[in-house]
Amino acid sequence: MQFFKSSFLAVLVFGVGMGIGLAWKNGWIPVELGAANTGILSGDRDDSAELGQPPQVPVEPADDPDLFASQATAPVAAEPKAEWEQGEQPGRATVASRVVPDPGPIEAETPREPNKLDWVAETRPPQKLAEPPRRFNRDIKLAAAEEPAGSNLEPSRSASVPLADELKAIDEQIANDEILPAHRALSKLYWNHEEARGELLQRLEQTSRTIFFEPRPHLIEPYVVQPNDQLRVIANKYQLTWEYLAKLNRTEPKRIQLGQKLKVLKGPFAGVVDLSNYALTIHLQGYYVRRYQVGIGKDGASPIGKFAVQNKVDNPQYTGPDGKVISADDPSNPLGERWIDLGDSYGIHGTIEPDSIGKAASRGCIRMRDKDVIEVYDFLVKGSEVVIRK
Repeated sequence: MQFFKSSFLAVLVFGVGMGIGLAWKNGWIPVELGAANTGILSGDRDDSAELGQPPQVPVEPADDPDLFASQATAPVAAEPKAEWEQGEQPGRATVASRVVPDPGPIEAETPREPNKLDWVAETRPPQKLAEPPRRFNRDIKLAAAEEPAGSNLEPSRSASVPLADELKAIDEQIANDEILPAHRALSKLYWNHEEARGELLQRLEQTSRTIFFEPRPHLIEPYVVQPNDQLRVIANKYQLTWEYLAKLNRTEPKRIQLGQKLKVLKGPFAGVVDLSNYALTIHLQGYYVRRYQVGIGKDGASPIGKFAVQNKVDNPQYTGPDGKVISADDPSNPLGERWIDLGDSYGIHGTIEPDSIGKAASRGCIRMRDKDVIEVYDFLVKGSEVVIRK
């Protein structure tokens, strides 16, 4: 009898293990297996030629007719306010609207996701809005197709075109709801004319909000949810994170519904760290998305070069250069809420020392306020490019 009990338990354990392995392989369990390289910070900088090469950075947004391919349709029902903009609501985190008077830090609280579960789309028809839908007060004209496909545009600013005149033309485009041409022109100015960023950022935040933070308009063909769809699988198709896709569409992973039209973009997002300005800019093929203030390595410890995101860890454990381990939830853990691994023991992470932001104080990693690194974590995927330059 004991033999049969042991055999039954062995078969049961084997079956459960096979079931879990199959579920993970098919993306039904959104977890990473294996050890994560998190907080191992080296005291010695790697001065190899690979890190020392001057990195290439965007000089203007990509002239890709497929990046933003479609035109806006008729006005659509207004959506609930974004998590980036909403005020306090019952059961939800409080976040402030982003206003950017200058290139400094942007204060806002980004709500932390309660868990990392990925859910199968519900197959019931989409529910109707409880209130009569409000409508946009005007159509948004997305005129990306007006620019010649595949052409290299002239530098966005020349001696014969003063900045004030360029901004006047851009303001007219914004007033006429020509959001994409305006944002493209602003993004070119942002990359090529650092001295003008103070005048550009408020406009950039306005146009970027429409493109990257609001569920309407659709800039490419929306994704229609199919039976048994998972938000994480949909996000992978477009090289986005499911966290970003959920925020963008004002939805929760477990509440996507059959036939629902999701706003999608063609990722991946990328980042540029300007060490001299203590700034990290997130962009999509050169199109400005958002700018953050960061802390950098002291005594030139931050590496220079082009990196790819190797791994991402939510609530990371820290391992110091002496081998000391600090658990994820320990208040003394210096990595904060997120770790974005760039390889070679370097990364982008949160901090328990917010006063170090805007200073050279780390062993080489890029530090961010926790609320900011959570947002950047939701933008970047494994393989996303991060350029660090002086």
